[in-house]
Amino acid sequence: MYVLIGGAGLVGLSLAEKLIELGHTVAIIDIDSTACRYTREPVGVMVFEGSAVSTEVLLEAGIHKANALAALLRSDALNLAMVTLAKHCGVPHVLTCMRHSDFAEPLRLAGANRIISTVDLGVSTMVNAIE
Repeated sequence: MYVLIGGAGLVGLSLAEKLIELGHTVAIIDIDSTACRYTREPVGVMVFEGSAVSTEVLLEAGIHKANALAALLRSDALNLAMVTLAKHCGVPHVLTCMRHSDFAEPLRLAGANRIISTVDLGVSTMVNAIE
């Protein structure tokens, strides 16, 4: 499976590493040249430097052949834009992280198949650990 990840932060990098271990082909898009260089060397994924909400960069990264896309950018608004572009380009499985619940419905309307609330996930994990 070809998976495109927007964002070379800690979550994006960790997801890429796990997917590669599972045998998937992974490409990451990030605007930060340092993050791209760091990702390219130890992880061994394809890295595209530029904005993950640029159609030119998404096309270069092969969005039309992507089986899945993970929008893990620094803001909910950027994730919403990436989800919208991914669905427009026909990516069948689109997931994203969400920081603020105000974005839940817009992300659903844009076509995100899975929305992972970072706050809800963290709180649930901590409650389970405490219980």
